[in-house]
This record gives sequence, C-alpha cells and structure tokens, in this order.
Amino acid sequence: MQNIISVFLQFSSYLFIFYILTNIKRGGDTKYIVPYVTFILSMLYMFLKSDFTIFKNRVFYSLLAYVIISYLLIPFSFDPSITFDSLNEKVLPGLFLFIAVYLMIKNMRRLSDLMGFLFFLLVFILLSGYFSFAQGIFSDYATAHVNPDIHLLHYRKNLNEFAMVVNLLLPSGIVLLINDSRKYVKYMSGAVVILAVAAIFLSLSRFGWLILILMACMWSVFLVRNIRVSPWGMGALWTGILVSFLLFWLVVPSFKNAVNLVAEQVGTFNNRTEIWERNIKAIKESPLTGWGYGDKIMWDGHPFILDKKNELAIIQKIGAHSHNEMLNVLFHQGFAGLIFYMYLIGYCLVSIYKSIKNSHEGRKNTLLFAIFTVFMGVIIFHSFFEIIPFTYICLILGLFSGINALHKDEFNGNIARYPLIGPDS
Repeated sequence: MQNIISVFLQFSSYLFIFYILTNIKRGGDTKYIVPYVTFILSMLYMFLKSDFTIFKNRVFYSLLAYVIISYLLIPFSFDPSITFDSLNEKVLPGLFLFIAVYLMIKNMRRLSDLMGFLFFLLVFILLSGYFSFAQGIFSDYATAHVNPDIHLLHYRKNLNEFAMVVNLLLPSGIVLLINDSRKYVKYMSGAVVILAVAAIFLSLSRFGWLILILMACMWSVFLVRNIRVSPWGMGALWTGILVSFLLFWLVVPSFKNAVNLVAEQVGTFNNRTEIWERNIKAIKESPLTGWGYGDKIMWDGHPFILDKKNELAIIQKIGAHSHNEMLNVLFHQGFAGLIFYMYLIGYCLVSIYKSIKNSHEGRKNTLLFAIFTVFMGVIIFHSFFEIIPFTYICLILGLFSGINALHKDEFNGNIARYPLIGPDS
C-alpha cells in the first residue's frame, strides 16, 4: 500500500510542479484540485511510513507561520471572501508543495527523479518559447521574441514570467553539466544551458538579463574555487556571453530595441516607480494589516475589486500588480504579514548559506549552491522588480530542506543511479 501511495504522490507532485511553473490553462479545474490531492497523499504516506521528521524542520515552521498569519488577517481584508479564496489557491498549496517535495527527497529517496523532471521541464519550456519565437519571425520579425504563446495548450507567459522560470530552472542543467562525466550527457546539458541563456536574452526581459548575469557571476566564483576551472576557461565563458549579446543586438531587431530603451527607462525602472508611489499611498492608509490578500484587490485612490468588465482598462492604467514583492506584501497584508514574510526569507537564506559552508560532499555542495543561486537571484533580487509566486519559494525550500536532511550515505544512495547528480567526474 505504501508503494502505491508513493507512486501516486510522485505523479501528483510532478503534475503540481508542472502546473505552477507553466501556468498552462488546459485542464480546467484540475490544477486547483491537484494541490489538495497531493496533500492528502502526503499525509497518507507519512502515516503509513510512521515518519514525521518534517515536523522537526525549522523551515517548515517558518513557512507555516507565514501561512497562519495570512489566514488570521482575513477579517481585516477589504473583501474577506476574495482573500480566503486567494489564500486557498496561491498560499496554502505552497505549503502542500513543500511537504510533498521534502517527502520525495528525504523519505522516498526520489531526489534523482525530481531533479530529472525539473531538467526536462526546462527543456519543455524552452522548446515552447522557441516555437513561439519561430512563429513570430514569420508573422512579424521586428517584434519577435522568445516566450511561450501556444493557443492549443492555452499556454502563455509574458516576458518577465518566462525569464523568471528559466532562471529558476537553469541550474538543473548546470548541475548536470558539472557532475556527469559522460561526454554525450555533457554535450546535451551544455546545449540546453546555452539555449536557456539565449532564451533569457531573447525574451527581452531586462530584469531577466540582470538576474542571469548575477547568477552567472555567482557560478563563476563557484567554478573557479570548487571545480578548479582556469581563469582562461572563465574568460572564454564570459567572452561567449558577450559575443552572443552583440550578435543578438545585430540580427534581432526587437532585442536591439530593448537594449536601446534601457537608458530611457532606467530612471523609472520601466514606469515601475509610478506604480510604487501609488502602492505606498495605499499602504499608508492601512499600514498594519493591509487591504487583504488577493490579486483582485487593487488601489486607485481607494480600494476596489477588479472584475472581468474593468480588468483590461484597469491593468493598462495602473498595472497588474506592485512589481515589488515587499510593497506587494505590505499592500495586501501590512506590516503584520511583512514581518513573517521577511523572517521566512531571511531565516532560509542564512540556513542555505550555512548548509553550503558545512557541506563537505562535492555533489551535495553543488546542489546546495545551485539552490543558493536561485534563492539569491530569483527569490530575492528579482523580487525588487516582480512578484514571486509563493509556490516558487516553497518549491526551492522543499528542495533545500530535503537535500539538507540527507546524511552522506543516504545522499550517495539517493543519487547514485541518476546521471544528473551522479558520480563525480
């Protein structure tokens, strides 16, 4: 029975991750049901195995504290029903995802399968983006850029969302490139990494470029210090990035236009400062508890509810959201929510950093560093300019907590059969 539950839990968890990282609309209400099915299966698995070590995990309690305060703030919302529904859709499922990912790694020994799934999900997202790019070249070459827009699958991401997800998944390819000694695997993973870097540039997301460069700098230090890559090798790597940038500037009109607009828009961060000023005014009106969690709760001199009739006009006028995670938390949950959110991010950042310093196993250290680059680049720095879905944070922390909970012998047994994080070269 336990084995059957573990198989269903794996499947539902992969489907859950697929939905949150692609946001594919195809499937109707399935994506809203999957998180709760995953949670039920997780609880069944824990009871059958009689292993409740997750309840000793401090990251779990920091997540739980933020979820609890989010629900306690419901009575103070401008529209409690919207807040309740939004929390059930976007926050509580994040906690369920953390539990499922932790169990798959620590209890079910499925780290290898999970990392493989994330790598092939990166490939799927890249292929979707390039497919849409190819369509754009034939329809309007001057504006063509890489981002998924496939009507058959009801699959569309804007340029910033696409760059964020690719940056989040990119380290799965880098880990494979570093740790596997087989040439054909290195060629495959190297090609995916190159395609991912090119896709981020061609997405035209300037903030995606910034996060990519930041993560590349962190990986450069790691490669020189831990993998012993020579300065010449690093020079060749950065030269390749620079040459690619110049090549795109010469042959892709939309890329050249995006670069040229940087100087014009840098002062307002592409009009984000106007949105931030509006949010600050709203926060001053309700600083302690905010106006209530939920994307439909907005502000334009006063709080109001976004509906389908006014959605397009309102978004064009004031933007879809705060474009800053801290302001977003303050607007929706006030300082009461921000304290718990900042504790969560700060505590987990310190925990990841300490785990890297205390890790003496090469493959585990590489995985922990990959998580650190994503946490710093996507979860922290990208949050200054965009809203980071809570489920993304929970996915990364689930990976970290599960990997960190493995002892050396468990870790070796967990990964030995899978090339993505297999034997050191």
